[in-house]
Amino acid sequence: MTIFAAIGASTTTAEAATGAAPIAGPRVILPFGFANIAAGDNATPASSTPVQLNWCGVSALGAANFVANRSGSIVGIGGALTAAASGSVAIIGVYKNGTIVNAAAITTIAVLGTENYTTFAAGTYTFVPGDNLDIRIRTGSGWDVLTTDIAAYLELELTS
Repeated sequence: MTIFAAIGASTTTAEAATGAAPIAGPRVILPFGFANIAAGDNATPASSTPVQLNWCGVSALGAANFVANRSGSIVGIGGALTAAASGSVAIIGVYKNGTIVNAAAITTIAVLGTENYTTFAAGTYTFVPGDNLDIRIRTGSGWDVLTTDIAAYLELELTS
């Protein structure tokens, strides 16, 4: 049985829909979060030092990673702020084993925005058992909503 991303669509309409693709394996959501996002150390958010979000949003866990126990692909990233971004955009990116997966493996929350997400084709950003996955945030030095928090997630498609 093939499940398509376009909910309620037949094979014909799903294949014709923009971005619709068959889901090959089970999907899981990995939650991350961080309280009181600080201003970045550079006026350009993309050049600021990335700050690792807390696994499950629990600060007592510190900057803990998710350790993959199966192979698969990262197929989505998203985040929501508790207040609108101000003074700078917020860029959240996917990291594997401490390194950004790809400069395109990000989503950007615009100034005055509160949320955004990005999806990726299965097979583009892969991982294997033992890989450490996490999300990191970058803001510019103009970021001025220092009491805002973020809830973010990675969506994975498992292949083994």
